[in-house]
Amino acid sequence: MVKKTIDYSHLDTKVFNKVIEITKLLVSSFDIDFILESLKDYTTELIECEKVIIWLIDETTKELYPFKYWGYKPSETVGFRFKSGEGTIGWVYRYKKPVIESDIRDNKNFIRKGVVSDKIHSVLQIPLIFENQVIGVFDAANKKPGNSFSEEDLDVLNILGSFVAIAIHNATLFKRASTRIELLKTINEISDIMINLSDFKEILQIISEKIAEIMEVDLCGIFLLEGKELVLHAVVGLPKKLIGHIRNPFDRGLIGWSAQNKTLVISEDAQNDPRFRKYLTKNIKDHHKSEMCNPILYEDKLLGVISVETKKFKKFQEDEVQMFQILSNEIAVGIHRVQLQSEMKDIYNNVIRIFARITEVKEPETSGHCYRVSRMSEVIARELSFSEKEIEELIIASYLHDIGKLGIPEVILHKNGKLSGSEYKVMRTHPEIGANFLEPFNIPIEIKKTILYHHERYDGKGYPECLKGEEIPLMSRVLTLVDSFDAMVISRSYSTGKSVKLAVEEIKNNSGKQFDPYLVKVFLKKLPVIKEILQQNPVPYSGGY
Repeated sequence: MVKKTIDYSHLDTKVFNKVIEITKLLVSSFDIDFILESLKDYTTELIECEKVIIWLIDETTKELYPFKYWGYKPSETVGFRFKSGEGTIGWVYRYKKPVIESDIRDNKNFIRKGVVSDKIHSVLQIPLIFENQVIGVFDAANKKPGNSFSEEDLDVLNILGSFVAIAIHNATLFKRASTRIELLKTINEISDIMINLSDFKEILQIISEKIAEIMEVDLCGIFLLEGKELVLHAVVGLPKKLIGHIRNPFDRGLIGWSAQNKTLVISEDAQNDPRFRKYLTKNIKDHHKSEMCNPILYEDKLLGVISVETKKFKKFQEDEVQMFQILSNEIAVGIHRVQLQSEMKDIYNNVIRIFARITEVKEPETSGHCYRVSRMSEVIARELSFSEKEIEELIIASYLHDIGKLGIPEVILHKNGKLSGSEYKVMRTHPEIGANFLEPFNIPIEIKKTILYHHERYDGKGYPECLKGEEIPLMSRVLTLVDSFDAMVISRSYSTGKSVKLAVEEIKNNSGKQFDPYLVKVFLKKLPVIKEILQQNPVPYSGGY
């Protein structure tokens, strides 16, 4: 079969050259926005029309939607759809034939949709065909000089349409490939965030920023289910002061609809959607036009909803919708993991406190010692700008630092008087006993080291390994200082507790000997706070203040 060749030799030379110029441009770029923006200028110049719409097929609904438009207001096009065969647009799509009319109302297939129909008179509509498949419709309206388009205009638009179809197809493939790459990159980044960060609020905020970036939206909010409300936990595009204060009822708004029905919600004209809840308009002017919400589900359990919005009317593409749902699933898995870790952390911390309590039961004179030491350690650590992870490890080490005393015979532990040389030698083994006791447990090595070395001295005369200066882990040096201070003010069977004033003097006297001199300065700076800890948690048998 011989392919029919269309003769365009009758076209004006200038017009033909301009068409060739455009076609070269169309196949030279993968940026669809650049392609269509350039096309707008050339089209309105070549066929002298006032309005243009590029209609593309929605793969989900199989309806034609306005992908790009010029000469129309967004409100005049948003939400309008044509099914195959519906109206002149649907007719062009179904039958792969153009429509050229001086007055569109004279066409038997015309369907009035919205007030914009009253502003359209002459039209020229052609199918956009790629590899014999119609992917959309090129719709030009209102010829400027006269009332109708000419056959020459149809020829020009046919040439342009062929290359527009190729350009859109190529740009779409390129965008899909780029989107997949960016999606995989973002998923990996989200996984890393979930693993490496411990602050749940920070995790959600960074994730919302990543999603806003990859989805190219103006607003992204993550809402978590609390009782019967969806509470804002992270946001991009609105003041962060609203976090925790926006509480969306479970059964209201697009967000509530998505949660209640556990389904994706897309609204191109959200402000006029009957399900939309204008909960921000009292304090903030909400200029967002299009919105997409998706439930955050883990094994069909609702954890929350993620919402993205744009300031301009937007048709969310199939790839964007899929990407949004994939990201929602990733977030669901991450949130579930974090919540599970939080629950396990609570159990873990309670077990640690039980261990500390068991230690104190064996040595009741020191009641509250581990708790006070943990509070004082935290004060020093925050002044030293420890990370939250390091602070948590130091607090746990503070609770467990004397657990090795469970392995010390009670006759030595409770001896009424000074220990003999051999007894003191046994007592000095409690840091190693403690570290060995924790070995089978899944406890970070930093905690075990802190406990093992909390009786080392800055001058190298401590135990168990006679480490010196900065050879001793910093957390151990902090623990050594606050542990010694609290121990000084406790009265025991073999000694009377010192006053806080005398204990502080002893700390000063041992700066550079038993204690890190820099930490002593920090301790003295935070002394008012440390005294408050002692006042709030009284020391048994204390020597006073």
